[in-house]
Amino acid sequence: MEKIPATQHLTVTERNSLKASSQSVKSGIGTQSINTSAYRDYELLWWGYRIFLSHQLTEDIKAKALYYGGISAISGGALSGIFAALGVPTWIASIIVGVFVVKGAQIVYADNGNGVYIDTFWSIPGIPGGGGLNFLLSKVYAA
Repeated sequence: MEKIPATQHLTVTERNSLKASSQSVKSGIGTQSINTSAYRDYELLWWGYRIFLSHQLTEDIKAKALYYGGISAISGGALSGIFAALGVPTWIASIIVGVFVVKGAQIVYADNGNGVYIDTFWSIPGIPGGGGLNFLLSKVYAA
């Protein structure tokens, strides 16, 4: 039988699973795992970050599909206006909004009752649209 180090802390989640975390007394740097009993949670990793969305959150998104569709339409109109003022073809705004809607659908449909994880690399600062491209390239899978 292995002993748990004194720096390791275990807590019981709402789903009766264990959540491990540890903290170095000298550096103050700690590690922590995602709490899958939370509505949403995240974990910072060396290559990027992992976001957890609970089953309840994905169900809430499904229940408000028309609301999010309206936000997409408004965003598309606003982007079209901004791009037109900048001289950029307005069809680009439609593609951007469409990409975000498709990624949202990918998130909702990946849920098999336990929530979803989204793995994303760190964005490179200074690249226009880098965050959106990063979101587009993120990996979505069932928890």
